Amino acid sequence: LITDIRNTTPSGVQTGFGVLVDAADAVVRNNDIRNYQKAGVVVFGPGSATIRNNTIQGDGPTAVIAQLGIQVSDGADAVVAGNRVSDNDYTGPEENGEAAGIVLF
Repeated sequence: LITDIRNTTPSGVQTGFGVLVDAADAVVRNNDIRNYQKAGVVVFGPGSATIRNNTIQGDGPTAVIAQLGIQVSDGADAVVAGNRVSDNDYTGPEENGEAAGIVLF
């Protein structure tokens, strides 16, 4: 269980990642990841990861922060398979961002 990676009171601060992979090779498998502030799993830059068979659960509808279940970005490589990603639902102003279960960019 990976949980409560956040400020004491959830806020719009863009930090609080359940798992963060940067410049490494990682296997993220068979975890229950919840109560994160910004994202459940982030892989970026020269990092690479296999993200498989995890349950990743956001806070549900919230206007506080646009959560992401899994993010792969900035040149990272990842295999993403067999995950249950849910409850990443942002209800705040659109100009402040959008939530997503899985985002690749």
